[in-house]
Amino acid sequence: NTDKLNVFRQELARLAIPLLQPDINRSVASFAVEDHDGGEAVRYALAAVKVVGTQAIEAVVAERRANGPFTDLGDFATRVESRTLNKRQIENLAKAGAFDCLEPNRARVHGAAEAIIGVAGVASRERGSQQESLFGGGAGAGAEVALPNIADWTPMERSAEEFDALGFYLSAHPMDSYGKALGRLGTVPLARIERQVAAGTTRVKFAGVVLSRQEKTAKSGNRFAFVRLTDQSGVVEFTVFSELLSGARPLLEPGTPVLVTADGRLEADLLRLTCVGIESLDKAVAGSAMGLKLYLGGLAGLSAISGVLAKAQGGKGRIAVVLDADDETHEMEFELSRRLAVAPPLRAALKALPDVIEVVEL
Repeated sequence: NTDKLNVFRQELARLAIPLLQPDINRSVASFAVEDHDGGEAVRYALAAVKVVGTQAIEAVVAERRANGPFTDLGDFATRVESRTLNKRQIENLAKAGAFDCLEPNRARVHGAAEAIIGVAGVASRERGSQQESLFGGGAGAGAEVALPNIADWTPMERSAEEFDALGFYLSAHPMDSYGKALGRLGTVPLARIERQVAAGTTRVKFAGVVLSRQEKTAKSGNRFAFVRLTDQSGVVEFTVFSELLSGARPLLEPGTPVLVTADGRLEADLLRLTCVGIESLDKAVAGSAMGLKLYLGGLAGLSAISGVLAKAQGGKGRIAVVLDADDETHEMEFELSRRLAVAPPLRAALKALPDVIEVVEL
């Protein structure tokens, strides 16, 4: 039950107990306690990754306990029976970060899921026929998995894929990317909305990522929806009635960041929020952002930066670039003449580029 898991995750955070990501070399089928940085932490269960299941993971853990940790993806593929895991299970384990200890680029592991299953199949058949492995030394020993040559997911893509595999955001929240922009927009953290409404505030503005939308039909025949939203502080539910719902549906898809204005009231100590306005958070941020400053480690990254900026939409944001001079004791800073719509996806795309040391919001 991912809703309950998210509640438990928030309770662990309140108690300052780390919840460690799933790890193919450390996790077991169920949640477990392990030593971590001089204290104790909870290690995420591999069987709690969507579509994976207990039976498959128990077989993987039994192999690991019998013959030691997996050293790389090839070693994993040759030691796990091909009937144990399928392509989709491998993909979800990659999305959840379970293979980070073997290959930190999750996009490459996800793209190699079919190749991993293929190597596992060859090794399983060789074990079954008791033939000498073509790789030498036994069934599949020393086999390599061909990984696609692709860039890793951006932080926001990584969060979205992790959410898809786990049902909530574990290692990072996509709202982390919005930083100072939420303050400029005057939003309230979700965990503080009830307190503000109880203190007499009747209209609140908040932002978050859509978790779910459940539509219903009223007795009048009009459609309305219950929408669940999340930020780093928690989860709220608000109602969208028919006059807004028809135009707002594209914004109410799971994973979409939105800016919401709602009327709030307490009924029998329950918070009721009725949406009176909703818009794309990225568009709202782009309209309020001052700009970005890029710190570069060298000139080699300029062409890649130029390519990303060329695709960006025009707007009000300034783009400044800072790089070290040849003597390494001075910096050179210049500003682009073109103004851009500075939203978190652009910042994330720039930060992921080679030679970009840091991207700072102005």
